[in-house]
Amino acid sequence: NQLQPGDIIGIATTIPGLDVTHTGLVYRTADGNIGFIHASPAGRVTIARDLQRYARHVRHSLGIVVARPVDPGF
Repeated sequence: NQLQPGDIIGIATTIPGLDVTHTGLVYRTADGNIGFIHASPAGRVTIARDLQRYARHVRHSLGIVVARPVDPGF
């Protein structure tokens, strides 16, 4: 399955004892790219227009973990 807007992304890490170093949400740009909305260390909302490029440049990045909220059907 492809990433969808609203998917929760965790940046997986090679740091021992830690699974994920950073989280955010997927969004789709006007030109169809997959972007990443997250909080910066300074506490500001940050938008990365290319999730793949962002994840490649995160120190100790191993890849991504994806969670997709679903309607519980209540």
